[in-house]
Amino acid sequence: MTRQAYNDYRGWTLPADENGDDPGYMVEYLDGGKPNHADHVGYISWSPQAQFDAAYLTLGDIGHLPPHVQRLVAELEQLGDRIDKLGKFQGTDVYASLPEDERKDLDTQAKCMIGYSNVLLGRVNRARGQHERAALTQADAEADAAGVTRPDNPGLNTNTVALEKAASVGKSETGVAMQAKPSVDMAQQVRDREVSGRALGAALGAGAAQLSIGRLVHYVLSLEDAAKINGVRTNGAAIQDRILEDKWSIGAQAHIGNTVSAGDVLPAMVVRVLPCQQANLQVFLDGNDVFWATSRAEAAPGRTEPGRWHWPARV
Repeated sequence: MTRQAYNDYRGWTLPADENGDDPGYMVEYLDGGKPNHADHVGYISWSPQAQFDAAYLTLGDIGHLPPHVQRLVAELEQLGDRIDKLGKFQGTDVYASLPEDERKDLDTQAKCMIGYSNVLLGRVNRARGQHERAALTQADAEADAAGVTRPDNPGLNTNTVALEKAASVGKSETGVAMQAKPSVDMAQQVRDREVSGRALGAALGAGAAQLSIGRLVHYVLSLEDAAKINGVRTNGAAIQDRILEDKWSIGAQAHIGNTVSAGDVLPAMVVRVLPCQQANLQVFLDGNDVFWATSRAEAAPGRTEPGRWHWPARV
């Protein structure tokens, strides 16, 4: 909604010093403030697109969920945003320059945040499965398969939602708003069980599988992971030079392999199972070495995230 369109909607005259073509969003706050428009039950306002996108997080189409579940989804997304920012910071020169005890504390903080995130993710998945179960009629299931709007419960279809309709629910004090981006559809997962009898993870690869020692998963390297791996590797020429200079110990093992980058997806074996779907992994590299990734959490369903593992897609 442009600035001019919002002013027209409110019956106002656009101030002479403002640009009516500025893009933005009309946001309705349902949990604070008295209604200020006859057609709305909450307080509405207009926000410029740039400021809105910088301050708000995408939650997907969750308007059909009870308020307490919406708050839970918002809490999960806010925490995920903080984890992502911390992970990026851990790959910077500033992080590398910090004292060792400060880096260790930040690493511990990140692991605790990831554990907290996994607990919230489990609660969100259970809540969404419970409250979206009513939408799982045969007609809705067939509509989903055909890629069209659900006839019985069109409001619960998370495939396509108008942006401004989804963005019309928000919380000013937490900086959270609902925008229309496709999210993980728990109803789709549950419907797979009810309609076809397939396992919960059918829509998301092996998502229903349980962690156990020896299971193979995929792991996505973070910037920090890639720096650690590349930092200890060498090559044949460098080894030869060190041998000639008598600087290579007899029997020493060299780490040799192709260069890795952040975002590389590699196979990994679970060597220890930890609480909250975390695991210690031996990540297999394209070389003669492996990478020990400790206390790594599972990525959000259907997503690949640096520093986290996920189940391989079924092929």
